[in-house]
Amino acid sequence: MGENRRQHYVPKFYLSKFGAGSRQVDLLNLSSGQLVRGASIKGQCYRNNFYGADGELERAFATHEAQLAPIFRRVHEDPWIPQRNTEDWVSVMTFIAMQHNRTQAAATLTDEMFDESTRQLLAEDGRFDEATLSAMRVKATNPVQISLSSALDAAMGLDDLQPLLLTAANPSFVTSDHPVALYNTYAESVTWAGVTGVLCSGLQVFYPLTPSCCLLLYDGKVYGVTPKRAMLPVTSSDAEQINKVIASQAGRNIYFGPWFGDEEAHSLARAVARVRLSPRIKFEKADEVLEQPRANGIRRVLMHMFFPVPVVRPKLSMIRLRKRAEKTPIHERGSQWRKHLRPRGIEPCAPLEPGTFRVRRP
Repeated sequence: MGENRRQHYVPKFYLSKFGAGSRQVDLLNLSSGQLVRGASIKGQCYRNNFYGADGELERAFATHEAQLAPIFRRVHEDPWIPQRNTEDWVSVMTFIAMQHNRTQAAATLTDEMFDESTRQLLAEDGRFDEATLSAMRVKATNPVQISLSSALDAAMGLDDLQPLLLTAANPSFVTSDHPVALYNTYAESVTWAGVTGVLCSGLQVFYPLTPSCCLLLYDGKVYGVTPKRAMLPVTSSDAEQINKVIASQAGRNIYFGPWFGDEEAHSLARAVARVRLSPRIKFEKADEVLEQPRANGIRRVLMHMFFPVPVVRPKLSMIRLRKRAEKTPIHERGSQWRKHLRPRGIEPCAPLEPGTFRVRRP
């Protein structure tokens, strides 16, 4: 009964690839700085009834993980990725999207989104003073299920990205309790909009598969790879840069094996400490512009909520911006899309007239 309640949000078979054996893994808690050697994998990345007491989602994940296990086993033995537009490719994209949306970090972000957006909306109502809003907390009943509700759409959004396997001669990559990291080198200087949505131009997805192999999905229209191959070796500097991306977006812990020294682990934590303190949710607010006051006195406000990317500015030796992308002004990079994908069940709304809203500045 206890095993059914213990629901892992990072698969045990995945974490076992990074440890010294099939049952233990080393970890560093990024908040406390506590380093633990030989921690039980069974006790990592889980919560009781995390997906629900009925166990339905947990069983669905177990079935999907069993289907993916042979693919991961093959990657571990001989670096390889399924060809695009095959059944295995779709399974991998679905797994990556699910993994990104099923963690404790994803659930916490969903809760913060509900809390902050509610207070931002109520702040427009004069009946709520600042003290009341500051004391207010709004939480979802089961935030991880809300996060997972968009995972299938996210998988469809990722399927046009180019895959690249990055391999290291020696164990070099760490992972975390939120192992799929989204980044955007192309638009990392954009601070007024989200740039790591699955449809954003310049999106990069980093997913360490083993300590010696990391999958990179990238926007082929924005980035060029040299030499142009499906698998490339990395330098020690490349591995360090990728580890910064992974650690900067971890929930609490990063995971590795005996090959990663104590000082290396603490140095990585120090390198990302500042960006991990940056705001996780931002709002841009715009007021309705009216020639005449509304008769009913109602004022419309347009709110844009987004998740800013922790900026670590990774410099990878094998990837570069294409010339056309380099020439694109920064102010345009935050509003470009690779493609359009209408979420299931959502009908398009009527477009707003130009000049309807104006951003308020302090």
